[in-house]
Amino acid sequence: MEVDFSSRSCHPTKESSEDRISTLPDDVLLEILQRLSDDLCSIVRVGALSRRRTNLPRMLPALKLDARDITRPDNAASGHNNSCTTVDQIMAAYTATARWLLLNPTTTRRVIKKCIDLVFFLRDPYLHSIGQAVESAVGDGTEELDLTVQADIAAAALTDEHSALLGRRFASFFEACPVVFRWLTRLTLEDCLSGPNDIPTLVNTCDRLRFLELRHCDVIDDSVMKIDAPRSQLVCLKLHCCNFRRVDLIRVPKLRRVYCDTWIGDSPPEPFVLSEWLSNARSLSILYLNFRGQKIWVTPEDPKLLSPLFSNLRDVHLRNIFQGCDLNWTLSFLEAAPFLNNFYISLCRHTCETSKSEDSAEKTNVPWEASSFKHHNLRLLEMKGFKVERRVMQYLRLVIQRAVCLKRICLLENDPCMECDSVKHQSLLPKKRSFNAETRNSLIRARLKDGLSSYVEISIG
Repeated sequence: MEVDFSSRSCHPTKESSEDRISTLPDDVLLEILQRLSDDLCSIVRVGALSRRRTNLPRMLPALKLDARDITRPDNAASGHNNSCTTVDQIMAAYTATARWLLLNPTTTRRVIKKCIDLVFFLRDPYLHSIGQAVESAVGDGTEELDLTVQADIAAAALTDEHSALLGRRFASFFEACPVVFRWLTRLTLEDCLSGPNDIPTLVNTCDRLRFLELRHCDVIDDSVMKIDAPRSQLVCLKLHCCNFRRVDLIRVPKLRRVYCDTWIGDSPPEPFVLSEWLSNARSLSILYLNFRGQKIWVTPEDPKLLSPLFSNLRDVHLRNIFQGCDLNWTLSFLEAAPFLNNFYISLCRHTCETSKSEDSAEKTNVPWEASSFKHHNLRLLEMKGFKVERRVMQYLRLVIQRAVCLKRICLLENDPCMECDSVKHQSLLPKKRSFNAETRNSLIRARLKDGLSSYVEISIG
């Protein structure tokens, strides 16, 4: 399937344009095209300006192609303007463009791409054609192959049956295009209901896969997702709004960054025991957990159980802890990670999160008795959603006492939220620094450091 680039919308109105383009050396034109890599329409037009340069876009060492760009009014990749309104039309134009840019004509030498970044919808019958095009453009010299595979219908219309269909389509794509997945370095997969062995098989098979992000994904029959991949190169795992009953990372030796950003229903069916979940992730350097103002879905543990896992941990993010929750349990991360440098905490004050439906798991306080440990490497504590409250002030003083080398505390308001009228109106008002505000901040600093021998810098606002 070939794209017709003869449409008048792709040609300049002045003949002199072709002359100027034709006089430029190929390496200069390739550099120009590479700088336009985010603008598919411009890449197509440059190739169409000069017949002698028709194959130049195919020679680009890096290619970024997003199916969502096909719908832009000024896009000429499909040979006409703004004609792609259905998913099938978009994917037909996208597939044709991908094949034109990636497949090498018999009259030219094979061009191995250094970087390929593709975003497309999980829709048949286009997946195998895209895979064939990618397979022709990867090989020795390919450094990055990134795929983002999205649902082919709106999230509001998505059902369990369609999620299962998407899972089967992806499994078929995986089986039909082994070369693609052999070179895959980053995968973002959305809205798929997969078999219990699909994701583990993917991680074990994709020898070069370093980044895996699962969004709104689940496993059939409420199964546990187990990843046992002793030879895996996986460095980063992101789970966003998934619904796995449990995730067992049995062996993922190079895993350094783990992000868990809430769950379908706001909490996993089973609380996460970090010492079990991350039992073999001994290289972990970044841990990100987002509770979205709902139940704390990790089980506080004895820091001695976590210390072997957190020995390399440098950054911890604990986001959107619900209002009223005691904060002392977060100190278990500090005690278990002796080389932690940066500690990021945010307190949920958004009404859009605190007024979740009745399906949300019950919020219960997390009791924790902090020990008298001392931490010598923490440099930064950042807290969003700061307010002068007894529990917050006591917690901050406790951190100052424990982190004896703490350099800076940054206390911030909540981020603006367009769904919360109270937060929205308050956050978007222009801020005026007054004498009273500065005096208030000085008093807060004095209260936090009162009786403590600390030189920590405290910024507020």
